[in-house]
Amino acid sequence: MVKSEIYKLFKYKAFWIVFLLQIGLSTLLTFIDTPKTLSAALTSLDVTASFFLVFIVNAIARNDFQEGTMKNIIACGIRRSTVFRAKLIVSFLAALLLLAADGAIRVIIAFVKGATLGGELIPLIIAIALQVLMVLLYACIFFSFSYLLYKGPWGMLISLYFVLFSSFTMAMADFFLKLPVTLSNYTVAHLSTVAHNLVFNLDTLLPVLIVTLLVCGLTILVYAVTAKREIR
Repeated sequence: MVKSEIYKLFKYKAFWIVFLLQIGLSTLLTFIDTPKTLSAALTSLDVTASFFLVFIVNAIARNDFQEGTMKNIIACGIRRSTVFRAKLIVSFLAALLLLAADGAIRVIIAFVKGATLGGELIPLIIAIALQVLMVLLYACIFFSFSYLLYKGPWGMLISLYFVLFSSFTMAMADFFLKLPVTLSNYTVAHLSTVAHNLVFNLDTLLPVLIVTLLVCGLTILVYAVTAKREIR
């Protein structure tokens, strides 16, 4: 099933269009604001990947529903859990491809312009791992809502909200509510801030753990809700 989903992903013209758009925009933005060091490039990898990932994951989650082939897949004896897992894995693959392309562009342009590595290696590795985790969590969120709300544009619209406005929403909540907890630290986007700052301790990594658990819980909940629903 995973091989089938990978084949369908690379077969879609929309995937290649979005992928090339991402490469073009990432290249333009990196030329406009080129990192001064390779460390800076590697701690700010996700310039455009998460935004374009919305559209690719939405297609992965909904394609069989839109084409009317999901009924046939289930009728062939393939378990719904297998379908859900395969599509989610391919969503992860798409996320990694977009992040790798974004990172390669930033590092290559920065290197050509004379950037050097600088900084310590271990914190840099942790920062890269956090950014990988961030796009995987985004993939979970985008997939969950697109798979759950496959009949209309709402899954994609909610996903766009998460990637574009969730941090702003939480920052506004912090400003008005004055809670003892900083809500903006508990967003997926905040992982990129933690990675960029290169400060890793209990205060910075605990929100990362909580956000990861919440997103995993959301994904499991969506599977539970959709596992028995009628497919039309």
